[in-house]
Amino acid sequence: MKKKTLLSVAMAVFLFTSSVFGAPMLGGWKTTSDIAINKEEKAIFDQAMKSFVGMDYEPLGLLATQLVSGQNYCFLCRGTIVYPEANPEYYFVYIYKDLKGNAEILEIKNIEFGLSPDMDNPDSSKAAEDMKGIEDIENAEDVENDGSKNIYSITISPDTESYMIFKCPESAAAGETVRVEIADVTDAWIYASVNGDQDFGTFVGSYYEFTMPEEDVEIKVWAVGNGLA
Repeated sequence: MKKKTLLSVAMAVFLFTSSVFGAPMLGGWKTTSDIAINKEEKAIFDQAMKSFVGMDYEPLGLLATQLVSGQNYCFLCRGTIVYPEANPEYYFVYIYKDLKGNAEILEIKNIEFGLSPDMDNPDSSKAAEDMKGIEDIENAEDVENDGSKNIYSITISPDTESYMIFKCPESAAAGETVRVEIADVTDAWIYASVNGDQDFGTFVGSYYEFTMPEEDVEIKVWAVGNGLA
């Protein structure tokens, strides 16, 4: 019963995000009448995810398909970082199968849950507003007293495939250590750069780290095949 409820909610979220924010490719998405995954669909999923390591994605249901030059699939998945006691999260995993039967990942979208503060607790909206005002004043004083606390934006290069980066902060203070969670693959070397400089940061396990400069930055991550698959 719990699984059925989750899948129903996920279907509603998919329909909303597809209509409001758009889908990975042009064309009409068709929701499935039965979200159970058959053997052929499971094989397509497994083929697309075969080189994906560091994160375990369990397909829970096929929410929709899209006919293009080939076919797109939207799977609801439970994803867990391969790490002891890691908490699972839920994702939309978009996969494309071409006319020759080859499958690849198009995009992986994290499903974020939560209401706005006034909906979670209507009585707390005024208190939250007052608290935000106090925090804004304190932050302004910090910046005034210490110029190194200026906040700069972090963006991801459009040349970076969406599945290459799991998590990346949107901003950081100058001098702060920034940690970007990178996909781990077995058949390619992973490279990264900050504002075009490959020597700016370092890889630490599945993370790319660098010290935030006093300017906005753009991160680019790419893979080069190593022939080890």
